[in-house]
Amino acid sequence: IMSVSLDKTKDPWEKAIQALNSLNMAIPLIMSLAPMAGGYLNYNYGFRSNFLVIALFVFFSLFLCFLFFKESLPQEKQAPFQLSSIIKDFQKVLTHAAFWQLTLATSFLFASYIAFLSYTSVLFVSNFGISKSFAPVFQVTILLTWTVAGLVLRKILSALGNASMKKAGMM
Repeated sequence: IMSVSLDKTKDPWEKAIQALNSLNMAIPLIMSLAPMAGGYLNYNYGFRSNFLVIALFVFFSLFLCFLFFKESLPQEKQAPFQLSSIIKDFQKVLTHAAFWQLTLATSFLFASYIAFLSYTSVLFVSNFGISKSFAPVFQVTILLTWTVAGLVLRKILSALGNASMKKAGMM
């Protein structure tokens, strides 16, 4: 993050793209390791410790954003805050069918995935009798598989192209 914000020679858009690429690489890794960390915290300090660590992580991230990320939109293009303008923009987006198609499809798939991950720990511990300390290993395996698939699919997408990938996805 620091190298992105301290390099004054790069265009703000290029720096923003670099920051997003870094985040896109870090997020799957964090998601893969989170069950192990959560399992450790839960086992050693109780389930409430997970919420405390998440809250601290959010505030730390917010602090880093305020410290290192500056507004990338040039001053002359910035508009003053107007609630009515924001509401109009939301109305425009919320009344567009393509937005709802993408949002609902993505949300239902992601919600199913999160529900699955949330229930697997209960399933492993309560139904399968796996120890509370070892159950996160199974979740990490699932998440690592998802991460590897995501990395491989990027390469497949670049090789096939958007149109072919859409056809394959529909099949």
